[in-house]
Amino acid sequence: MKALDRQSLIDIAIISTGNADDAILIALNNDIALTDNINLDQDIIVNNVRNKTTQFYKTNSHPATAITEQFQGGINYMGIEIDFIVS
Repeated sequence: MKALDRQSLIDIAIISTGNADDAILIALNNDIALTDNINLDQDIIVNNVRNKTTQFYKTNSHPATAITEQFQGGINYMGIEIDFIVS
């Protein structure tokens, strides 16, 4: 990706992976320091699993994991030794 004016590796990490912590991985991938100034239009290689995951969700689907009223089961709804027997 090409860096925009005044962007840091943290900015690039947030845009590309959604996680500022990935700035460290991006710095390592590009052989630069985390605190280096990034030049306008500098090519930054963003190459990690999170990037592929976020791209998948942007183009194919989106996660939706909230519990709905339709779901009425699971370990949180069972009582040990009542309706969830451990043997």
